[in-house]
Amino acid sequence: MFFEKIGIYGMQKIEKAVLAGLITGDPVLFIGSHGTAKTTLCRRLAEALGLKFFAYDASKALFEDMIGFPNPDSISRGEIEYVPTKLSIWDKEFILIDEISRARAEMQNKWLEIVRGRQVMGMKAEKLKYVFAAMNPPSYAGANPLDEALAGRFAFIIEVPRVSEMCEDEVRKVINNSSEEDAAAMGGKSHAVP
Repeated sequence: MFFEKIGIYGMQKIEKAVLAGLITGDPVLFIGSHGTAKTTLCRRLAEALGLKFFAYDASKALFEDMIGFPNPDSISRGEIEYVPTKLSIWDKEFILIDEISRARAEMQNKWLEIVRGRQVMGMKAEKLKYVFAAMNPPSYAGANPLDEALAGRFAFIIEVPRVSEMCEDEVRKVINNSSEEDAAAMGGKSHAVP
């Protein structure tokens, strides 16, 4: 199984849907509780594909974070060019729009154009191949309902399994596998469970 080859365990039941999203290039939305490895899954997929990965926190990201800042020289020529920053979308290849349901309504509208057409204000993000998003279930405090137009742009809406839904063997593999976010003081290493 592909997920296990890239160090993702306990998610076999969603693997085919995720791979379909990769094959078609259509946007994918993950819905799952905190700590269900949504970000790690996206990072590992991008690494496996040899693509530059970047995660935006939609609860904090501003429009300027995505596009950069207008270049005053271009405005004087009657054009609009943007001075990119490290956060700008223009050089990204695989993005995760994390916490998308915590984005304010006006930012959800701006993310819609990225999700739908990999563009901002009609300007294509030429290098952007994959757009994934993640959110917690709507019952979480602070979550906003997704605008119907935005939700409708995701070809695949995938519920990420909780550990409680996994078999014992899968749980053991999850526990024995660590990522860059786990056990930071130990360099991402966890102790094996027999």
